[in-house]
Amino acid sequence: TAEFIADMQEVRKQGYAVDFEEFEEGLRCLAAPIRDYTRKVIGALSVSGPAHRISEERIDGLIAGEVVRLAQSLSGRLGYRE
Repeated sequence: TAEFIADMQEVRKQGYAVDFEEFEEGLRCLAAPIRDYTRKVIGALSVSGPAHRISEERIDGLIAGEVVRLAQSLSGRLGYRE
């Protein structure tokens, strides 16, 4: 659907995906891709926890940046170059 495509475009743009309790009530998750030297996504780095600890403010303020930074670092160690 158009909504799904728009969501995936936003995930690609920001560099991470967030599960705002869609899978399980009370649980939030955030994940960033890990890529190899061929630029292929071979895994992901994710953080999960109770929604009251992983608030939108904490995601925007700290968690997202750290998850993306660590995923990019791992990707670099696997030979990924932008």
